[in-house]
Amino acid sequence: MVGRRKTASPLPPRLYAYKGKRQDTYYTITVTNERMNLGHDLLTAKRKLLELEEGRSIAGTIGELLDDYLKEVGEQVQRGKR
Repeated sequence: MVGRRKTASPLPPRLYAYKGKRQDTYYTITVTNERMNLGHDLLTAKRKLLELEEGRSIAGTIGELLDDYLKEVGEQVQRGKR
């Protein structure tokens, strides 16, 4: 279910739309591979997605590596070893 999109989409990454009879519903896929409903309005769905992803780095990226490094250095500073 999760993978690269086959066609270009105006939606941001990890935001998907379900086309219903009356209106669209926006959702995202969580780390545990479950659908999380973000509502019917595109702007509020984008805001909720940003709140969910705030502060979390994507696994396997430089951002995740830097977050781990800064956390480790911060612990060393608190212990007085750095």
